[in-house]
Amino acid sequence: SSGGDDAAPAAIVPTNNAPTFTDPGTLSVLEGSTTVATIEAKDLESGSAGVTQTISGGADASSFTITSDGVLTFATAQDFEVPGDSDGDNVFEVTIQGEDQAGATATLNLSVAITDAIEGRIIDGPLSGAQVFIDLDDDGTLDEGEPSVTSDENGFFKAAPGVAAEGVTKKIVSIGGTDTATGKELPNIALISTLPSDPTKPVSVTPLTTVISSASTPEEQAKVLTALGITGTVDELLTTDTWALAEAGDTTAQELQRKNQQIGLILQTADSLVSDDAASSATALTEAVAAQIVEIATTNDTVDLTSTATVTEVLSDSVAAVDTTSTVDAAAIAAVADSVADVNTLVADPTIDPTGDAAKEIAEAAQTDLISSVESLAAGTTDTTEFAAATDTTTLLKDSTAAVAAIDTDGDGISDLLDTDDDNDGVEDAKDAFSLNKDES
Repeated sequence: SSGGDDAAPAAIVPTNNAPTFTDPGTLSVLEGSTTVATIEAKDLESGSAGVTQTISGGADASSFTITSDGVLTFATAQDFEVPGDSDGDNVFEVTIQGEDQAGATATLNLSVAITDAIEGRIIDGPLSGAQVFIDLDDDGTLDEGEPSVTSDENGFFKAAPGVAAEGVTKKIVSIGGTDTATGKELPNIALISTLPSDPTKPVSVTPLTTVISSASTPEEQAKVLTALGITGTVDELLTTDTWALAEAGDTTAQELQRKNQQIGLILQTADSLVSDDAASSATALTEAVAAQIVEIATTNDTVDLTSTATVTEVLSDSVAAVDTTSTVDAAAIAAVADSVADVNTLVADPTIDPTGDAAKEIAEAAQTDLISSVESLAAGTTDTTEFAAATDTTTLLKDSTAAVAAIDTDGDGISDLLDTDDDNDGVEDAKDAFSLNKDES
């Protein structure tokens, strides 16, 4: 056409699209955990790799950290019982900003709810590295879908509560772990606890709670406590950190801890008497031992864990219950029971702090030398005479300076609890007005 040059076409200016977030909705985090979620952000021009995420606001912004690619965590683990959010409702509010390479931004408002955990402590001595699970069907084994965690270096744990099967009372089960007091790994020890009436309270899972979990009614539980010489309620037992209080000098907790150690030794000994594949589950033998103690408690006024007869009955019946092919005869079990009763007598000494050096040395000797001797006897590589000599308390504690000093007034190598003449003055304690002082003063 005529009339001059055509006009130049207008330049096309590309539009930069702001990033977009995938909204995860309301998030929940179990108390004690720091991981929240990975937040997904995309950019039409550069993809997710081109979006940098930061925390830009929210009432609880200071409680969180986030990586540039969206890994959102709590700066410190939260405690359900002590809400740390701005309005104290255990729901944290935070705003995430995403920025693309061209500077366009978008924001996402998030709510993160803290949920309550079943929490507590595993105690023989405190057991670190124990597998702790919430038994939702009461079969004593960890099944798919049952919450499971590992106890920390001081025996503490936090686990999701889960939902029990219909008609089942959920329990806490602990398997294995290392006794932090002695450093001894106890791979086969199984401990059990029911939950207290207030499930928000921390739970102690101990040999004592294991016995109580085997009692079928509140009345039976109360009778077991009475027979063991324990005052207080079942709830108080379940929610008492016996180790911490005993360390602090609480005399009631120290007595509970002595009972824990006595029952714990019986559990470890029973495990050494049965073949490796005898029990149908990790807790079968533990439940058998607990059931025997409950039976004795409910048919008698007392349960004496320092009595050879009592320990013999518990070991004989529990081993028979889980190991029908056991070749350990009655004489061997009686010899084992006699040695266990002697050690339990030392453990029961009220003058010995159950969290102190002397008790530690007694526990070390029991967990190593005594249990090793029991295993040899059960395997038939030693006889009862050799076993009795090897597990005599004087032999067991020959290298235990603190233990011997704490329980041997006259220094003759025989514990006061086993010595008929504590001050070595030639007069039997039963006839000695000053049995701990040979100067009779």
